[in-house]
Amino acid sequence: MVEEGWYKSAHWLLYFVIAVVVADKPVLNLMGLLPMTGNVWSGGGACLPALQMGIDHVNARTDILPGYNLNLIWKDTQ
Repeated sequence: MVEEGWYKSAHWLLYFVIAVVVADKPVLNLMGLLPMTGNVWSGGGACLPALQMGIDHVNARTDILPGYNLNLIWKDTQ
């Protein structure tokens, strides 16, 4: 039986490996801890598009971090 914690770790590792292999430039992964669900504040749903838009803008520019691609990995903090 596979423990759930191990499976989640393996999932993120696989995601990272795939992101590095398919990119033509080195990838800089940014981790975001966002409250997407839960009963306190789920404002991560509003923050996530803004974060992704910023990353897309940086990746589209050649004068900011030339030779690298930014990638966002986020996790729901509930």
